[in-house]
Amino acid sequence: MSLILENESMIVDILASCATVLFYEDIARFLTDWENPRSQKEYDNSYLLKSFCFAFANNYTMVIYLAFFKGRFYTNPGDEKMYQIKGAYTAEVCSVMGCNTDLAIQVMFILGFKHIFIKCIMKFFMKVFIVFWRKFILRQKLGQTTNFQWEDDYILKPFGRYDIMKQYTEIIMRHGFVLFFSSVCPFTPFLALIVNLLEMKLYAFAYTSLYRRPIPRKTQGIEIWYYILQSLTWVGVIVNALLAVKTKEFTSRTYFLYSEEYNITKYMETKFAAFSMKDYKRPYLDSDKYEICYFFGRRYPPDHPKEYEETTEVYNYRAMGWILVVAYLHIVFILTRLIAFFIPKHSSEVKDYLNRLHAEDQHEIRKFRRVSYKSTSRLIIPTLKDKSRKDL
Repeated sequence: MSLILENESMIVDILASCATVLFYEDIARFLTDWENPRSQKEYDNSYLLKSFCFAFANNYTMVIYLAFFKGRFYTNPGDEKMYQIKGAYTAEVCSVMGCNTDLAIQVMFILGFKHIFIKCIMKFFMKVFIVFWRKFILRQKLGQTTNFQWEDDYILKPFGRYDIMKQYTEIIMRHGFVLFFSSVCPFTPFLALIVNLLEMKLYAFAYTSLYRRPIPRKTQGIEIWYYILQSLTWVGVIVNALLAVKTKEFTSRTYFLYSEEYNITKYMETKFAAFSMKDYKRPYLDSDKYEICYFFGRRYPPDHPKEYEETTEVYNYRAMGWILVVAYLHIVFILTRLIAFFIPKHSSEVKDYLNRLHAEDQHEIRKFRRVSYKSTSRLIIPTLKDKSRKDL
């Protein structure tokens, strides 16, 4: 119970994101209709892209805020701006354990509560209830126990055009959580595996027993989802690099330990800044009992000419962090290009099969040309000499 009370904002955020789903798909459809694409394929791709962008913002806004923005604007306890409405964003700080722990708890809440409980179990039982309720109402009205097969199928839920798209979106969202935050929360792949297993079993039953038979449509691969997955992979590389620099403080800790001969105690002391209680103007604490308190931040002490301003070490850590981010991105880019260069697009068996098909096609083309040449050569084409004789 204490864990729920401490993380009530996370639960409220999850419930709000679930409620947002009810209308952002309608917004995506309205924008696509307003855009008025020329063909059905362009309409589908435009609608899928807008729906994915809304789902991406709905799922990742809170975790991105926890990872990169929470606690970054906090100055000191005596700053009066954070007690005003326009400066309220500066008052929120991470817990004592750091933003890394808050981020891991948020990811576990999203995968465990939102995806497993709400989107898998609760959503499945809602579908079962709707279908059985329709059957119950129909039996009460008609008083029949046996119907034709098409009448029983009409009671089932209709299979919408974009129902598979919604499942693709949920799968890609979970793939993004595994790709982005596995380094922060090691349980992310395990929770995603549980969600996939539950979804596979529950939706297999739902598609065979609770839905009408869908109308098949021809598609060429996964179409726009290929580009979405490719973009998500590159975003995942950037997010992991920034997490190592910002959230987990890998660069600042490594830089300090190498410069201070591995003195971890001194490093922890530099993470806290001193604050004089005389500068605290709020009446809620008795400043006579306390002279100095400490808060998270690398800032100058009260007796310094630049009191409560960021120290020069902060800029060194930031410069070192961005250098490592750029180096990491270039290394990953070079390695992926090298691996893609050495791995062929097709196996040797597929290449032989394609070459054999190409050779057979060329043989058929030559055979057709030979037959057509023989048929045209039999035609009598009058020459100029024959024409002159006929005139005589």
